[in-house]
Amino acid sequence: MSLNISEREGLTSEKSLWEIYKLSRRIPDSKFNCIVSVLTVVTLITYSFLNKDQSAEIKVQVLKLAELAFGFAVSVLAFLIAGFTIFATISKPSLFLEMQKHKHPDYGMTWLKYNFSVFFHVFVVYLAFAGFSCSILIFGQSGSPWSFLGRIPGFDRHSKEFFLKFAFCVLGTGWVILLLTLKSFIFNIYHVVMTALRWEAESALAVPSQSSKSASGEERQKLRERIMEIDIELAGLACEQGRLAVRARSSLDSAVRWTISTSSFSSSGEVYVPRRSYRLT
Repeated sequence: MSLNISEREGLTSEKSLWEIYKLSRRIPDSKFNCIVSVLTVVTLITYSFLNKDQSAEIKVQVLKLAELAFGFAVSVLAFLIAGFTIFATISKPSLFLEMQKHKHPDYGMTWLKYNFSVFFHVFVVYLAFAGFSCSILIFGQSGSPWSFLGRIPGFDRHSKEFFLKFAFCVLGTGWVILLLTLKSFIFNIYHVVMTALRWEAESALAVPSQSSKSASGEERQKLRERIMEIDIELAGLACEQGRLAVRARSSLDSAVRWTISTSSFSSSGEVYVPRRSYRLT
């Protein structure tokens, strides 16, 4: 399957992971994911600022939540990348090239970039959340740069509690977004597999028509060959009939000459053919 120059160049138009992420942002999130995310943010903000715990207790909660989030994000990201690699390897390149030839009607990208952008959006979200959790673990330890913020003039206890509660809200919302993204990833895998199967089934339907066309072409060729054979046979019969006619004509001429040579003429010009008597034995 051939692609034109623009389609071939479009396959490698993105040069970094950030460009892939920007491409994926053209695809809006589902309404369900947006509504659940907003409700989660509102709930966590309300809980954080109504909570009367001290900054030390909030810090312990944030570090524990960040540790769990980092382990979860890295583990799931490894499985997602491995599964996507296997999927991309066993899939037929002809299907991907066919998807590259058609544009999505809404997002200004090919169907190939649309499907792959959805997958890579999940990877970027998990990678970003793992990086954020890792930074919380690094800067939240004792003796870290975070502990020196208390020495900055104007950075009092309330400012420290605000940053801790903000980190708590971000981590809690990130957990929910990870689960929603994983849900979407599972559906996208299912949809892509079903699309590949449907494409294979429709391709299989096109094969009999092509084979029937080739079969009809073979039948026509055989019919032409048979007609040529019949023409050759008829020509041979015509030649044989011509030879038989020549033989018959030569035999007739010989008989006429023999009759003339053995006949006698009368004075009146009449021809008398001598009679011969035959005796049966």
